[in-house]
Amino acid sequence: MSTLNSETNFKCDICRSEISKTIFSELSLGLDYGKHDFTLEDLKANYVVCQHCGTVSQYPLPEEDRLQRYYATSQGYLIANYKNDVYQHRVQMIKEVTSLSKGKALEIGSCKGVFLQMLHEELEIEVFGIEPSEDCCEYSEKVGIPVVKSLFENVDLENEKMVGEFDIVIAMCVLEHVKSPRAFLDKMARTVKEGGYLYIEVPSSELLSRFSTKCRFGENVNKIHLYHFTGQALAYLVNDLGFAVVHQSNSNDFDYPCLHIIARKISPSLLGEEVFLGQINIKKRKVKEIAERLMNTLQQNRNVVLWGASTELYDVICSYPELKVLTNYILVDRNPLKQGKKMLEIPIYSPEEILSRNTDCVVVTTRNKGINASIRKDVGIMLPGVKCVDM
Repeated sequence: MSTLNSETNFKCDICRSEISKTIFSELSLGLDYGKHDFTLEDLKANYVVCQHCGTVSQYPLPEEDRLQRYYATSQGYLIANYKNDVYQHRVQMIKEVTSLSKGKALEIGSCKGVFLQMLHEELEIEVFGIEPSEDCCEYSEKVGIPVVKSLFENVDLENEKMVGEFDIVIAMCVLEHVKSPRAFLDKMARTVKEGGYLYIEVPSSELLSRFSTKCRFGENVNKIHLYHFTGQALAYLVNDLGFAVVHQSNSNDFDYPCLHIIARKISPSLLGEEVFLGQINIKKRKVKEIAERLMNTLQQNRNVVLWGASTELYDVICSYPELKVLTNYILVDRNPLKQGKKMLEIPIYSPEEILSRNTDCVVVTTRNKGINASIRKDVGIMLPGVKCVDM
């Protein structure tokens, strides 16, 4: 039965709340199983949920020296064939969200460096790893990937010249293993350049809670998984450390259910300004391309009908004043409320007024697919054989 904890020294590492509830206890193989003597107490694992953010963690957590001994002597994870597909999916996700090309990437818990190799080949990015397993480090170095043999918690960032050095820092299925995710991410944040990215991946508790979900990496609730995150809690922690989340998703690609968070080292207000102005710049480029295409159409045809006094046409003419100088076109619109008026000093006619006019080409000015198709139908009826193109 779950009960509110009476321990006064519990504090959630994610949100700092001191209110928790014990929700599960079990006997589980200890971190030292097969290497050292252990007692029943070593096998017991208690799980508590933070009543504020929903993060589930073991309580109490294992001692630091036992964790370090376990990972220093582990052989690292076997790289199954399916992980190549998983890694390729992650590379594409990073490429699409960050648009990174060149620069430097650091992976914490880089294992044998397979993911870093893919990242280097796809993005032409310089890659580095941090990995506690000696066997994995030897393999990485053989394939040309620089790696620091250590637990990340023990790395001297200043000495290794890692402070503010990287365009993206990656931790895939690592955060659930560490004793303090907050301290771990805070240290990761110090390695990221201003404007750079964090990529965090952990097992998806949401997907794993569904009976239908297949899971390739075995039982998720085990002694070495100290934390079980929700997306909301992990995003809160990342934001609290000065990052803005730019991507958050759950995926079960190749039966490998994970929660993904990509966050940028930038203030939320600056990010909001940047992405808005980015949209404006894209709009300006597209309008310019359309204006140049329309200018070519007008220069190649003697008598042109611009069909639709649309906002799109308004933007194009405003950005390309040369269009107003040309006299070989008229503007038509089916809306009676627009007919007889002017747009930017250009008279607006009804479709019926162009029937007696020689027309070489009709340019449909709207990008609305439904309206565009309707106008093309009218042109086919009213002006059969006349060329009809999009603006």
